[in-house]
Amino acid sequence: MMATAAAVAIFAHSGAYAQDKIRIASVDGLSGVTSSLGQDVSRGLHLAVEQINAAGGIKSLGGAQIEFVEYDTQSKVDVAQSQAEKAIAEGAIAIIGNSASAASLATTTVAERAQIPIMVSGGSADQITQRGYKYTFKINPTIALSYANTKAYLENFFSGDVKLKRLVHVHEDGAFGQSVNNNSYAALAKDLGFELVAVPFKTGSADMSGLISQLRRESGEALVFTGYVPDAITFVNAARQARVSFPFFDAGISINDKNFKAAVPVELRDGLVGYQYFNAAVKVPGNEDGPAKFDKAFRERWGDEPGFISANAWTSMMVMAKALEAAGSTDSGKLRDALAAVEFGPADGHIMANPMVKFDATGQNMYMNLLTVQQQGDKLEVVWPAEYATSKLRISAQ
Repeated sequence: MMATAAAVAIFAHSGAYAQDKIRIASVDGLSGVTSSLGQDVSRGLHLAVEQINAAGGIKSLGGAQIEFVEYDTQSKVDVAQSQAEKAIAEGAIAIIGNSASAASLATTTVAERAQIPIMVSGGSADQITQRGYKYTFKINPTIALSYANTKAYLENFFSGDVKLKRLVHVHEDGAFGQSVNNNSYAALAKDLGFELVAVPFKTGSADMSGLISQLRRESGEALVFTGYVPDAITFVNAARQARVSFPFFDAGISINDKNFKAAVPVELRDGLVGYQYFNAAVKVPGNEDGPAKFDKAFRERWGDEPGFISANAWTSMMVMAKALEAAGSTDSGKLRDALAAVEFGPADGHIMANPMVKFDATGQNMYMNLLTVQQQGDKLEVVWPAEYATSKLRISAQ
């Protein structure tokens, strides 16, 4: 049985015969602690596949349709590894995922060993593209690439009456949180001259009362949270109810999430700062209506707004499709080379607030950035970069 599966995989990866379908797998957390992000990815990928197939499939391969298959990691690193192995054994010629950095480190290692292209649409840890792998491509910016933007907005936000002297960073203790703390905020503290207080916590913590007690004894101008949605819900509710107060409260990526919005009352969210990759109001030069059209299509398909990384996932599949067109083959080496050379811009349907998707020699997308937003009443307003801002940041002295 194993030999048969391996033979199928070899033929599929070599592009040795014509195909009516091209199997692309998603290996992501559809259940467990990171499932909110995994569902964001799933919906974005499904929409992209439906649009690609409806438009005639991969034309250079005779209109071959994309067969999209999902593998649930249960938000566990060991399961992510075994599911990536299963996806490859069952004939996937490429993988998209994972939303979590720790799982991405595992799945990319599996893909590299098998020489199968993998595109990470959610994980952000620097290490993902710093191991010399040739088959790994990553849509999201590394923590290091986000550094200049974070430095600029902190300088801007704290240029008035409130000066940044002390920043408390509450972060999950996995690869994601450690990378953000050790690579980004440690450098920011040195460059901007503030004291950094790192407060790690275990991902999936059900009780944060001890953490909240510690924070009530801390002081500073900024409180920053780095972690996944379930932990953000627990933390923000507990911190707000305990009246943990900082002039600047950054809740991170979760501020956009529908589960976060449902679980944290709007009055507790008011004033929180967070981030978006995609905003439907953004006008992309050369594809001005693209973001709004994607937003409309997503809502019509799913009856809900795009999640935090839904547009990233949609973009990942569209980039993969363009690379398949260029390769004219499902051979893994040819597809890998096509991905390394691809440029996905406004003429291709690019919908993000940056020029294009293009990978550097490490497989890292060179142009992705973040929009900084703040909850103001019942709206998320863009407050940075200035060219995309819809409002000014509200920040007040304690």
